[in-house]
Amino acid sequence: MIIFNCKNRIIIKRIIVVLVFLIGFILCEYSYAALEKGERSLDFDSGHWKVLNDSGWPGASIGYVETLNEKKHSVRFKYTLKATELWLWPEIDFFIEFDELKDLTEYTGVQLDIKGEKREEVYFYFLTRDKDTELLKPCWCRFMLTDKYQKIYLPFSQFKIAKDWIPRHRGFNPSIEWNRVKSFGFHKKGRDGEQGNIQLLKVTFLQEEPAEISALDLERARSLPPEHFLINLTNNSPEKTDIKITIHNSNSLQEDKMLSPYLYGANWGVWLDLPDKKKVAPLGLKLIRAGGPFMDRYNWRSSKYTFPANEKLLTMTDLDEFIQYCRQIGAEPLIQINALGYAPDEKDREKFMKCMNAEDAADLVRYLNKERGYNIKFFEIGNEPFIWHDVHFDVRKTPCSIKEYFEIFKKISMAIKEAQAEINPTLQIKIFGPAISTSFLNWQTPSLEANERHAIEYFLQKCHKFQNNQAENPEGFRILDVLSFHLFPSFRNQLTGEIKEDVSHILESTQTWWNHSYINKYDSSLAYGEVGEVLPKFKKWIEANYAGTELAITEFNIESQLMIDYDPVVKVLYLADLYGIMAKYGVDYTTQFCLNSSDHNIALIDETDNITPLYYPLALYSLNFKGTILDAGSSLPEKLNVYACNNRDNIIIMVVNKEKQSFYTEVILEEGPESEDSISFSHNFPALSLTCIKILANKSNSLAECWEYGEQQINGTVDNNSGL
Repeated sequence: MIIFNCKNRIIIKRIIVVLVFLIGFILCEYSYAALEKGERSLDFDSGHWKVLNDSGWPGASIGYVETLNEKKHSVRFKYTLKATELWLWPEIDFFIEFDELKDLTEYTGVQLDIKGEKREEVYFYFLTRDKDTELLKPCWCRFMLTDKYQKIYLPFSQFKIAKDWIPRHRGFNPSIEWNRVKSFGFHKKGRDGEQGNIQLLKVTFLQEEPAEISALDLERARSLPPEHFLINLTNNSPEKTDIKITIHNSNSLQEDKMLSPYLYGANWGVWLDLPDKKKVAPLGLKLIRAGGPFMDRYNWRSSKYTFPANEKLLTMTDLDEFIQYCRQIGAEPLIQINALGYAPDEKDREKFMKCMNAEDAADLVRYLNKERGYNIKFFEIGNEPFIWHDVHFDVRKTPCSIKEYFEIFKKISMAIKEAQAEINPTLQIKIFGPAISTSFLNWQTPSLEANERHAIEYFLQKCHKFQNNQAENPEGFRILDVLSFHLFPSFRNQLTGEIKEDVSHILESTQTWWNHSYINKYDSSLAYGEVGEVLPKFKKWIEANYAGTELAITEFNIESQLMIDYDPVVKVLYLADLYGIMAKYGVDYTTQFCLNSSDHNIALIDETDNITPLYYPLALYSLNFKGTILDAGSSLPEKLNVYACNNRDNIIIMVVNKEKQSFYTEVILEEGPESEDSISFSHNFPALSLTCIKILANKSNSLAECWEYGEQQINGTVDNNSGL
């Protein structure tokens, strides 16, 4: 028997205290959310992850939190995303909420030990209490997961206030209150029916940047910029090449070959705040459209709108700010008029009701061009009117016929033209319409009589007839200046979202836009088994029914549905080929969907102001492909496509290689039979790539600038200097 004296008891107590401290320290080290590089735990209050299935909207997503390892406190977030009729954009949050506001100002960022099931993008976010409005303000950083565990460091300096929160909460504090944090967590967006999981080992809040981990660079994670270099125009080895590209510069002064100055534009994501001008300005856009379904539920006086069947009032960035933004980056605004007629009525407690008409459109023109002096000249009347009953099901129960739309269009167009004539008749306003969607294949509407089934031709005929109607239009106003339509090629299973076709089939399908002998086999946005020949058909319809009308594509991309994960290489090359086709076939205005969006599959810039792979091909065209279109051809058509133009005597050559192999090619620039300035050189065009070559007007210069972008850059296999 051992007898402990008083001194021994003191020693034992001290040992116990030390052991308790060591055990506590070890537990903190294994905590999945530790501070100061794991030296002590942040007090999470309850410390339990919670799930928000709909992010505050009427969604139906389902999420669970599973424990992976109790000793390490690691978890798995499992989710099934589900849309509803009231909310088409499914999302889910996994978060930890503090009982009281926390002060994180002593920390520089957060480090994640994390993986997903595939390469995908998610958000880490904080909700802070805005000091000016006292509202909870979402501040997030977007990052990319892979199917391997990785340590990702997100500096607090890269977090931004959510762009969809900003326009709805005027008077907020534009800085992030790191001393007033209410919660943090993960936010996931996706398509209806999408399932997945995120596995999280640890969240660590750091006071210093980790030495072994660099800060997140999402833009480079998505894609390297175009490779930029010089090529030698005297390097010619025709004996080594079986492929030829030929460009004829002798027709460069033909006026009908002039490319429109508004050929390259984009749609602003009106539900978001405007993107960073420093990212948008280098795109060289000349037209930005404020349009889409929300503009058909919008009151320009209050900047308020609603989602379908949702009474919650939302605020859009106002048109004054949008117009100033456009002018600052060198673009003209294209503003859509609310033709549906419903909006929050500022005269009746902002109740959503039918309150917008032709006189309101005239008042908008007076406000913009008389009161504000903006001289806005581009207006589009309505958005996809023949599917209003699908999109705006809360107020439209039956389809809108072409006859009904024409009556709405006629009144609004006349009101706008008459208002502008009173203000300044020298400013020629241009009216766009009907912004028709290809949801009705072949642009037909079933509500017409048999002899009036073709919507486009019928609409053009009605506009032409009305222009010459002295009784209703004594001034002879042209009520339609620009025929506009939307087209979103689709190559997916409509139920599962799975991409049905391979790269070659999708890229082959650009022929539906122009080729009179190409039968559509893959693009479900058009009729299978029929010839598309989209652009020549529109040109013929205009010439036959209302000559002098210009042509616009005011929404286009691959896929109209959100969050469909096409290989970015496919979208880059499809659109690169399409830009050349639109230039060649004389389209006057285009606004790609979409300049900014949370869906990085369609956006040029996401809502955290990070550029996507789609940014680069549009930039290469908009900055270089101007002037007059030239005749150009390839000995491998639809495998190695070529487009060329004369831009102030600089020759711009765009080559799209649709194949999974490179082609060593002889490029011949012919200046005409009498000229001795013809050039011939050889170049290897990489597999699945867009190449832009700029030959300076001074032909004595033996070097040309070259940019290449495609599979190599998107897969990160080259080290680039873009020069953009």
